[in-house]
Amino acid sequence: MAARDLKNRPTAPTAPASLCGDGEMTDSAEVDLDDLAGFLRSVPAAHAVYLMRDGVGRPVQLLCVRNLRASLKRRLSEADPDEPSRRVNYRELVRSVAWRRVDSALEADLVYLETARRCFPDTYAGLLGFRAAWWVHVNPKTRYPRFTKTNEPALKTGRYFGPLAEKGEAQKLVHAVEEMFDLCRDYTYLQNAPAAACTWKQMGKCVGPCDGTVSLKEYGQVVQRAADALGDPDSAAFALELEMRELAGALKFEEAGKLKAKAAKLGDLRKGGRKHVATLADYGWVVVAPGPRAGSAKLLVATPRAFGLAACVVDELSKPAALLRHLLAVAEDRDRPSEAAHVERIGLLTHHLFQPAKKQECVILRADTLTEKTLRAAVKKVAAREVSDVIDEDEGVTKELG
Repeated sequence: MAARDLKNRPTAPTAPASLCGDGEMTDSAEVDLDDLAGFLRSVPAAHAVYLMRDGVGRPVQLLCVRNLRASLKRRLSEADPDEPSRRVNYRELVRSVAWRRVDSALEADLVYLETARRCFPDTYAGLLGFRAAWWVHVNPKTRYPRFTKTNEPALKTGRYFGPLAEKGEAQKLVHAVEEMFDLCRDYTYLQNAPAAACTWKQMGKCVGPCDGTVSLKEYGQVVQRAADALGDPDSAAFALELEMRELAGALKFEEAGKLKAKAAKLGDLRKGGRKHVATLADYGWVVVAPGPRAGSAKLLVATPRAFGLAACVVDELSKPAALLRHLLAVAEDRDRPSEAAHVERIGLLTHHLFQPAKKQECVILRADTLTEKTLRAAVKKVAAREVSDVIDEDEGVTKELG
């Protein structure tokens, strides 16, 4: 969506709940080498993702820059004979340019990703600066259930918990759940059950499906409780508290003490790098991102299959309730990711979720916890940012592919 369109976009959209295609360029122009100065005046000196194309429309190069006008001037001006020659003579190749203005690093990454995938399908992967998100997977209904780490959500049936930024953090979460619920951690012993006690059972830290202390059916129920606790630690802690009170009332203080210790550990499931963990079925985010000028904001929605612009806000929210309903309706699309493109978008958002606070330009909110109050506060915070009037004369390349 072009910057000029933001002025007329209603604060509370009445259009069907959908996402705008964020890989689409909003402006384009033919390159006029005979009047390069005039051509350059027609493009903004603004943060943009742009694509240079040859005479038959084939992509030549995709860039994300801080100053579109300066970048085109550098590449399309005649070379100085006193300077070393450039590797590519863009004046000979480039005949048209398509671009899209962006107003934050997150929006730039999203537009760049979608355009790179479409224009450079064989070479774009691995050059984007962020990696796939990590998840913890389990299917309690299998014969030998276990928690495992993966960066391919929805590849298997079962439940997924994430996102996590690092592989190591996913493995730590697996270990935390196993320890908390005394799960069998030697899969070979589990697959041979009931046979012999694993090392963990011998230390009293496994409920014992391996040696038949509990049946595989009963073990599946233990794994199910562990998965429920990982998905909703607060509810699990409340249930443990009720059970603990019953045991204490029956003077079973030792058993009650064990439950108390387990309840205390449930809080660790959401600490540090696990703070954004939820089930894939609950994956839905609203991003309040900077708009094209002070006092403005853009609102994007991320679901397991899509990530794009859902609405634009220019001034104060005049109808927050209507806007909230619209955003939540968009976020209701919770179908599992089924393509590499879906996984890439999740990875992109996860990359920004875990950016240091001082680098974050956007406010990213869980859709299932969004309220009018939190939405209004996020828009106010982003819209109140300071915007410099100084135009950087350097092109400021942040990404380049071609």
